[in-house]
Amino acid sequence: MDAWLKAFWVKLNTSAADLWKNDKLFLILFGVIILVFKFRSLLVDLIVSDSEAVFKKAQQTSDELTKNETKNNQAADELIAHAEKLNSSQGNVTDDWNQK
Repeated sequence: MDAWLKAFWVKLNTSAADLWKNDKLFLILFGVIILVFKFRSLLVDLIVSDSEAVFKKAQQTSDELTKNETKNNQAADELIAHAEKLNSSQGNVTDDWNQK
């Protein structure tokens, strides 16, 4: 068994050396292509995670602005109601408002 493993290892090393010697350019190009696709995949993941963070921040800002708008609308409605109450108690302004 030990001799068989040694023979297999020698054959494997010889085959790998021949493969490297004969197909060096192909193996390098294949490795570069794999690295390019892996980098592209990592870049897409990075862009997606950044986009998700920007979207989450924009959603929080939008929620805050909506809450502020609702609060401001309620304050405006209260002012309108107060103005209508003052208008009804004061009476209408006529053309002789500046005469005594």
